[in-house]
Amino acid sequence: MKAFPAEGKRFDAAGWAVCGYLLGFTLPLPLDAALLFLAALGGYAVLTVPARYSPSLLRVLAGLALVLALGNAVSADPRRSLNLSLALLPAAAVCLLVAGYFRFPDMIRLCWTMTGFTIAVAGWLLLVAATHPGCPPSEWIGLSRLTAFKVPNDVVILQVFLPFSLALWRLDRVRRGRWAVPVAVMMALAVAVLYRSRLSLLVAATGVTVFYWGLGDRRRLGKMLLWGVPALVLVDALTGFQLAEKFRSLTTAGTRLPLWIAAWRMFLEAPWTGHGVGSFRLLYRFHLQPLPEWIVVDPRITPWAHNIFLELLAELGVGGLLAFTLFFGFPLGLWRSIRGEEKRKKPLDIALIAAFAGFCVAGMVELSLWRQWVGLTFLLLVGCIARQNNQNREEK
Repeated sequence: MKAFPAEGKRFDAAGWAVCGYLLGFTLPLPLDAALLFLAALGGYAVLTVPARYSPSLLRVLAGLALVLALGNAVSADPRRSLNLSLALLPAAAVCLLVAGYFRFPDMIRLCWTMTGFTIAVAGWLLLVAATHPGCPPSEWIGLSRLTAFKVPNDVVILQVFLPFSLALWRLDRVRRGRWAVPVAVMMALAVAVLYRSRLSLLVAATGVTVFYWGLGDRRRLGKMLLWGVPALVLVDALTGFQLAEKFRSLTTAGTRLPLWIAAWRMFLEAPWTGHGVGSFRLLYRFHLQPLPEWIVVDPRITPWAHNIFLELLAELGVGGLLAFTLFFGFPLGLWRSIRGEEKRKKPLDIALIAAFAGFCVAGMVELSLWRQWVGLTFLLLVGCIARQNNQNREEK
């Protein structure tokens, strides 16, 4: 196997392309500007640096592309399906750039980018909340004008990225600017409380637990829980215990149940091919009846099934779910490569596994692959993990 390029001084076009594209989501610029930046620097990297791809990564990406092509062919609205599918192209480009061209300094730069992204987005969301105290979180999201955010639970992206910041704190090479790590963590958790996102707190707890448990640092995990839980309660108390009240209510969970039932019925109707990319929004109401009287049906139109696995079954059938779950082999492979070898339990490896675990938890009750930031986050994590897998194999 070819080794990664030597980590001498050179212009890391791939690293700057990906980091710049991610930071573009925090700026009041058209998304096309970030996309052009990604294309220009990413293209330069492709032309000037030899790629180092894992064959398995290329195979699973090709499998996903084939399934999406079939999903477009059977769709009742091919134009909409094609638009949703093409939105994954930048995410796939990010995945390939990270897996094939990133070096260790690029991974550190990515961790800093995630930390900066968290501080910038969380700071803006907190400012919006502070300047509009009488509005509900759903209105704050609209007032923020962040194009990737549609509902309050979209703030979960900040908690998915938390393990990247935690890894920075543990890396020996990183000394300056480590103050940004606790700032990012506290701001992300404050956003979760103020925007009343129970899912965000669950994802944050998952990521932090997996990270410190994977490193074998139970003591630090206990300290974070000891200080973190009272801090969250205090912030919630200052806002009138609105998040605590939401935890006592099962209304949100009850309204998800009919969506899951509809998605399952759609799958049973077309188990092999599904109904097409993005078809859930068009067809789910036809599959809601009959339902027991005690199930609450939200009268609003819901664009996604609030369960990424059931949605893939409904829209792309068994093949779609299989193509998606094949990506899970990368984090499993990374965990196997470091399990039982304390010296190999690098903070960055564990952070990637923790972030992927948090993503999966969110995917069970909220995410859709066709939402802008979801596909990007998923393929970014896959690319990072594939890169680490290759690096660890070469080090062995």
